[in-house]
Amino acid sequence: MKLYAKFLAIHIKSQMQYKTSLFFTILGQFLTSFVSLLGVWFMFSRFYAVAGFSLSQVLLCYATVLLSFSLAECFGRGFDLFPAMIGNGEFDRALVRPRSPVFQVLAAKIDLARMGKVLQALLVFCYAIPTSGVVWTGAKITTLVLMILGGFAVFFCL
Repeated sequence: MKLYAKFLAIHIKSQMQYKTSLFFTILGQFLTSFVSLLGVWFMFSRFYAVAGFSLSQVLLCYATVLLSFSLAECFGRGFDLFPAMIGNGEFDRALVRPRSPVFQVLAAKIDLARMGKVLQALLVFCYAIPTSGVVWTGAKITTLVLMILGGFAVFFCL
């Protein structure tokens, strides 16, 4: 975990070299997922409830899925590069290094531009949690956290 934190720090430093580009990429990711949020909002402005669920309850589910997906997309992008690593011979270098090849592929690409979607999911949570009408107990909070972690695992494996 300590080594992964070092790789994360390296990726942050490299992506912060072009701060304006990173900012606009994050903004673009935020606005791209904002379009789907607008679609949900427009649907509920017309129908008010879908199968008995209110807008806030659907937004709670939306934020859960969006947060899980965007975290998996942010930290699991190294496996998307795996076919290219094999094709250009970079994976051969990973095989001769003393660290696990799976770890090296995982740490090869951490895409911080996906934080725009994470930010949107957190903002939707800030709206949906208090307005959803759910009485939050310890068990329900634990369920929500496990839903996010489980969704992260599913999207990461996909």
